[in-house]
Amino acid sequence: MAENQVNTVDKSIYHHPYLVENGCLCEEVITKHGVQHVKLADYVPVLKAEITKDDGQEPKKLFYVSAVHSSGLQMPERRRNDKCEMDAS
Repeated sequence: MAENQVNTVDKSIYHHPYLVENGCLCEEVITKHGVQHVKLADYVPVLKAEITKDDGQEPKKLFYVSAVHSSGLQMPERRRNDKCEMDAS
């Protein structure tokens, strides 16, 4: 196994209607044909940390998010602000 690969993803981190299937993030939806699993991404995003910075005027949140690709490759951690934009700081 390559250095950046992981064996498993904790499937319990998502709750209904979201699920992990074959290393992909999916949503369970009900259609006229029954229950379907719709693939949302070919990776499983994982929230690693949530940090609140308060400058005394306005609190701001930062999120550290990582992901595991369906191939098992560990994707690099990214920092996002509370508007889901890449944080510059």
